[in-house]
Amino acid sequence: MPGIIAVGAGVLLVILFNYFLNLYFISPIILISRGIKNFREYRKSYNVQFDNDDELQDLNTEVKSIIDENKNLKKAKQQHEL
Repeated sequence: MPGIIAVGAGVLLVILFNYFLNLYFISPIILISRGIKNFREYRKSYNVQFDNDDELQDLNTEVKSIIDENKNLKKAKQQHEL
C-alpha cells in the first residue's frame, strides 16, 4: 500500500511540474516565436503579451524593440529611395 501512494504522489508531482514548466517557460517562448513568424511572413504587428515578470518578459520587450527598429529602418530606406 505505501508503494502505491508513493507512485501516485510521484506521478502527481511529475504532472504538476510539467504543467508549471509549460505555463511559465514553454508557452511564452512559443508565443514569442509565433509573433516573430507572423511579423516576418505576414507583416503583422508584434504585440505578444503574457503574464511573467522575469527574463522571458525582458526578452519579449527586447524582441519588440528590435522589430520596431526594423520597421523604422525600412521606412527610412523607403523614404530615402524616393
